[in-house]
Amino acid sequence: MMIHRIEEQAAYIVQTLIDHQYEAYWVGGYVRDHLLGRATNDIDIATSAKPDEVMSIFERCKPTGLQHGTVLVIVEGTPYEVTTFRQESSYENFRRPTEVTFIQDIEGDLSRRDFTMNAMAIDRSGALIDPFGGQADLRKGTLRCVGDPHTRFGEDALRMMRCIRFAAEYRLTIETNTWDALKKQAPLLSHIAMERIRVELERIVMGSDCGRGLHLFVDSGLFQHFKLTIHVDFNLLTTYGQDELTIWLSRIEGTSARFALLFLLLATSPEQALLSMRVLTFANQRFTETSNILSFHEWYLNEMESDAKRSNLALILKLATLKFGIEISRQWLQLITKVNELLIKLFHYPTQWKQLASFGEEWLSELPVAHLHELHINGADLIKLGCHPGPRIGQLLSVLLEEAALGVLENDKNQLITRASELIVGKRENYE
Repeated sequence: MMIHRIEEQAAYIVQTLIDHQYEAYWVGGYVRDHLLGRATNDIDIATSAKPDEVMSIFERCKPTGLQHGTVLVIVEGTPYEVTTFRQESSYENFRRPTEVTFIQDIEGDLSRRDFTMNAMAIDRSGALIDPFGGQADLRKGTLRCVGDPHTRFGEDALRMMRCIRFAAEYRLTIETNTWDALKKQAPLLSHIAMERIRVELERIVMGSDCGRGLHLFVDSGLFQHFKLTIHVDFNLLTTYGQDELTIWLSRIEGTSARFALLFLLLATSPEQALLSMRVLTFANQRFTETSNILSFHEWYLNEMESDAKRSNLALILKLATLKFGIEISRQWLQLITKVNELLIKLFHYPTQWKQLASFGEEWLSELPVAHLHELHINGADLIKLGCHPGPRIGQLLSVLLEEAALGVLENDKNQLITRASELIVGKRENYE
């Protein structure tokens, strides 16, 4: 949906609330991004109307957070968060307010927010409501808490991770008192669920200035205070300049591949990376992919130690692809192609590895078959040939896949059955 369409729908909601004698404003991230000239696809609305009043006005609503005053108003299939002006008394577990009080004052509502750049509103006429100097801070390139930073971070400890992310994404300097409070309140992060930590860390790594974000993350020491320990030496990141970190990591598309490069920079083994991502609550597919990319890399390096194999880069790549899969191979090849000069410096690759960056995709395209499901024979066929069910089935299929992929035989069922019969008979003879 085009941005102007989103704005039209949000304006309709605001105007409708005003027509019913309530105050209503655009708030939060949209206002910040609007002032910076950045595109956004999300507009939140704050209003003096209470949740039940909002629901009585609009035809399509979802009561997603009534205890906190939030209702989703749906316009032409697009949801908008509409939240009642509120104040929050105290917080539990350094994360969520224990009590919310609805108020009638937009400035009172803005005063509870985290940073000045997020504590602004725009009214229906386009006028800016900015009681805490958010616009001036943006102009100065400053990230500053609303009010006392110790209080803000003490209310919601996750704000410290958000502070790092915002400073990096918007290229802001964290104001001195805010930075000092962040470092002092860092131990409070031990109360925050690892899932929440993971979301913010992932946004930092995938952000537009990830190098700066990671440097701030290390300098702050926040990683030392997670609820669960991540056995990764993040301090190693400071051996790289933040600009070069951003350049290298930003070249890599996809979360799994980018985290794989990050773990390579952190000298982390595939096993340790997998464990760390599990602790951080990444999805199974994500930590499995990342670990497999690292395992692919480790396996390839080991194979390169052989002088005989080193002379045939295409063969090693094809064998690794059969072992780890074509998708993992392509994600690893992205690293080799896009940050080849970095990896050569880190791992002292032979100069021939530049050939891999140049011809890797071409070599992969030469594989007539790359996965067991593409093979024109399966386990049931092997059982019919007399192979007993069990691990031997997988071993035989792997041999057949390798021979078909490397052109020793064609991916033809008759040829595969003949070759499988030879292998099965040979195995029996070995036993005899």
